Amino acid sequence: MLLFANTMIIPAGYFLPVFVYGAGLGRLYGEIIAKIFPNGFISEGIPIRITPAGYALAGAAAYSGAVTHTLSTALLVFELTGQMSHILPVLIAVLVANAISQSCQNSFFDIIVIVKKLPYLPKLAMGKNCAHDVCAEDFMVTDLHYLVKGFKCKDVRTLLKSSELKQFPIVDAEDSRILLGSVSRKTLSRFLSDQLSSERRMQYMMNLPATNTDRGWTSPGDHATPKPPRTAEESENGDAMDYSTQDTLTYESEEVQKPAGRKKRSSKFRHQYLRLVEEWECRQLNQVVPLEDLTMDPAPYRLMEKQTLYQCYDLFNLLGLRLAYVTNTGRLVGVVSLRELKEAVHGTVRGTFTSRITPNSEDGVQESYNLPPLIHLPPESSSR
Repeated sequence: MLLFANTMIIPAGYFLPVFVYGAGLGRLYGEIIAKIFPNGFISEGIPIRITPAGYALAGAAAYSGAVTHTLSTALLVFELTGQMSHILPVLIAVLVANAISQSCQNSFFDIIVIVKKLPYLPKLAMGKNCAHDVCAEDFMVTDLHYLVKGFKCKDVRTLLKSSELKQFPIVDAEDSRILLGSVSRKTLSRFLSDQLSSERRMQYMMNLPATNTDRGWTSPGDHATPKPPRTAEESENGDAMDYSTQDTLTYESEEVQKPAGRKKRSSKFRHQYLRLVEEWECRQLNQVVPLEDLTMDPAPYRLMEKQTLYQCYDLFNLLGLRLAYVTNTGRLVGVVSLRELKEAVHGTVRGTFTSRITPNSEDGVQESYNLPPLIHLPPESSSR
């Protein structure tokens, strides 16, 4: 049962085996004490007999509490057995076991998260002054990828090509950089795909002036077969920026059965059609994107430059954040993700934190804080 519980994709059912192991160890210890002291103990003239079952009860609560780093196992034991006579030794055993376990290694559930390489925020010891010296400006990312209000479709395509971020901030101007909101990559990709869709292109071709027909231009449907529109999954994966003239059209190969004159005219029409499509794409890419057409977050989570590591840790931990923007009087100056916060916590805990920016340094050399370690971290092998 233990092997089955550990090898599941989402581990479950681990508490009961640990509970049984703790009860077994407690029972063994109680039997040994009962053999050593068969007559029990005498306290103030009152003989107290040794009950191995009481040791089993305390062992089950203490062992399971130490593995899971919880205190509720004591209450669970009392509810299962209905015995409140051993409440004091059970509570003391659970508290001592938790204190020893938390100072040596992570809980079982934290270790599973680390082994599975899931998003994990390490614990930050409270009550230490050294972590209050680390601010958000010390570990934020200043290399920003953002959109300026009044941006065009070509700016969106360039941004999606040059960055793999899942979310982009929107500012009012290049100089002031006042944060207006944020928009997801999926929304931008879907909007760009809609702007360059085959339906819009064919509608534009159908609405061309009649003068093109007088100059020998015929309907492009006779010579071209438009590429079917992309599915929603392709658009969400960020493929919308790869639209181009060569990718949006496929032509029927019937030139073997055509005379030489018709081949010449077909080639001429093909070049005219490609030129019109290219002009249409350039016109579409040069259009300004109205913010009303985008599903954006007008109030993303923000941090101040001077917010301490404790405050940032509490926000990410309690609200479950993955990303927060750092602002200075509304001006976007950086971004903090779960990765940067995790590195800052690890560096602070181990006492080797390195600041990303050095405001008082002119040569750009990173500043290192030799902070005393907050807690003792076990080696990686022991936690795994």
